[in-house]
Amino acid sequence: MGFVLAWIRGVAAAVVLLTAGVFSPRLRGYLRQFAREVGVAKPHVGPFPAKRPDFVGDPTLPLALPGLDAQDGNVSALELAVLARLVKSRAPMLLWEIGTFDGRTTRVLAANAPAGAQVHTLDLPADGLGRTAHALSPSERDLVKKPSSGARFAGTPEQAKITQHLGDSATFDFTPWRRQADFVFVDGSHAAAYVVSDTNRAGLLTDDRKAVVVWHDYGEWPGVTETLDTLAPTLKGAYRVAGTTLVVWERNV
Repeated sequence: MGFVLAWIRGVAAAVVLLTAGVFSPRLRGYLRQFAREVGVAKPHVGPFPAKRPDFVGDPTLPLALPGLDAQDGNVSALELAVLARLVKSRAPMLLWEIGTFDGRTTRVLAANAPAGAQVHTLDLPADGLGRTAHALSPSERDLVKKPSSGARFAGTPEQAKITQHLGDSATFDFTPWRRQADFVFVDGSHAAAYVVSDTNRAGLLTDDRKAVVVWHDYGEWPGVTETLDTLAPTLKGAYRVAGTTLVVWERNV
């Protein structure tokens, strides 16, 4: 009887996911995850060697993971833990995030960074639609149309470490932080032109430093996947984290 009830609930959940779920930002994330879990969405392998999450960073360090509840556009819980462990292990003092969205990841970066660290995060405001340097992917427009960027860290203890910037990452002036960043998380537009541009900005921020650069949505968004596959020969030592859509480049480490 227990199995029958679980089966009925599962069928009902599948119906919701395949109907109303298409129109819900939160449920669309579960729909993608469901497709991967049942093997419909095959993982992209590409040129990057895989590393299990257990072997990324120091597994003995305690992590802070506030705000685990997610919606479409957020990283997964596993991805959030990997990012937290990388920050906790490397103890970066200047972090940059390209693509704030609701600020869930921003908050976790700040929560795991050392005392005195600064987290800068850049997001395209809703009124920037139609005025970007490069064309956005059509499905990204709904992610840009939100009441405010960084709502998830507003009013939290972590906000003291965070500086919010608004603008187009392709035209934003990153030069004041040139060669100063220890950690960069690239999760802005997934259009190929922006992935190239944001990767160049990450290079400007971290050049010649011991730093970590992480890209999100590899293997899921074609613009990210194809661009990173092309750039792979220049990203010496970069690897993908198994079970996630993260590519990590620990440069000069």
